[in-house]
Amino acid sequence: AAPSCSSWTSRWPESTPPPGRAWRASSPTQRPKARPSSSSCTNSANSAPSWTASSTSAPATFPTTAPPTSTTTTSSTTAAATTATPKGPPHPPRATTASSAESGREQTMIDALTTLLSSQMMQRSLLAALIVGLTAPIIGTYLVHRRLAMLGDGIGHISLTGVALGWLAGTFANVTPADSWAIPGAVVVSLLGAVTIELVRQSGRTSGDTALAMLFYGGIAGGVLLIGLAGGTSAQLNSYLFGSISTVRWSDITLITILGAAIVALGVGLAPALFSVTNDEDFARSTGLPVRTLSLLIAILSALTVAVAMRVVGSLLVSALMVIPVAIAQLGARSFRSTMGIAMGLGVLICTCGLSLTYFVDLSPGATIVVGAIGLYAIGFIIRAALDRIRRVRRLRVARTYNQHPERSTAR
Repeated sequence: AAPSCSSWTSRWPESTPPPGRAWRASSPTQRPKARPSSSSCTNSANSAPSWTASSTSAPATFPTTAPPTSTTTTSSTTAAATTATPKGPPHPPRATTASSAESGREQTMIDALTTLLSSQMMQRSLLAALIVGLTAPIIGTYLVHRRLAMLGDGIGHISLTGVALGWLAGTFANVTPADSWAIPGAVVVSLLGAVTIELVRQSGRTSGDTALAMLFYGGIAGGVLLIGLAGGTSAQLNSYLFGSISTVRWSDITLITILGAAIVALGVGLAPALFSVTNDEDFARSTGLPVRTLSLLIAILSALTVAVAMRVVGSLLVSALMVIPVAIAQLGARSFRSTMGIAMGLGVLICTCGLSLTYFVDLSPGATIVVGAIGLYAIGFIIRAALDRIRRVRRLRVARTYNQHPERSTAR
């Protein structure tokens, strides 16, 4: 079927030449033939289109070259084409997106920290953890140098008897709550137990290990027995066995602060004399120091430390805060004073970080603090072992070079 007039006209408008390649004046055969006008053709549904124009009429002429186009016309055409072309919304650069996400995370962290610090419970808990982390490594430094690292564990066990005894006394006195006297009772019984251990050790009739073993078993058994007489259950001792930082009251904070101040004052103020006793008792005795009194003072300070740290990490884990920060500090410290200072800083860091983590994750505060301390010790031990190996290899290399070329050392 022949094309209709309307389709022909829509394909070739009269104002523009037909599409194709550029027509050259030197090739008249390539010029297009005249196209019929829309007025001289008729289109019927049943017949082919008839042309009224004569076949001998002169062909339409087209310019052999394109008419000159001014710069203004070209610019306007380009601008129109640019305006007519739709463009999508500009995409934000990746750097801007990354910075927005980072700022959003920072804002979330700031909000979380603000919520943490605005909580009354966390304020009390962080204050207690700060005091415990600062005081426990002070006494732990003396115990580790004296090779009595398990003394804190023994006192922690016997403190359970003091907790149950204070609970029983509070029940008979109709005190509300009944465990209000639990920590004072733990302080008293811990002091008696620490003094007993030191006196038994100094007498020489029973070894220190045997005395500690008796305290381990007798402390837990006495606590369970007395808590039953007070009308409680052994499950109520869990907050004192493993720590319950959420139950710390402002009265507990006051007592912990007073005991912590006494531990810092005595432990740091009497550091030279206490170091002499822990390092060499015979030398300290020869210099005129009261060795027996100073040894009892170390035991008393250990008992006070156990009472301070009981509500944070529990009586079963309190010895870990007294020993592990000191063990980490010994990996890099070179003196007794630096060991104590580094251990105090590590204790504060471990306690506050572990307690803050339990605010966002449902974990036990005492267990989290102790596990974090052990993990930090493992990392420090690996780093120290690697550094020692590097130094050993260097010394061997220097010694081998000296054995092969002894004249070099002579020349020097």
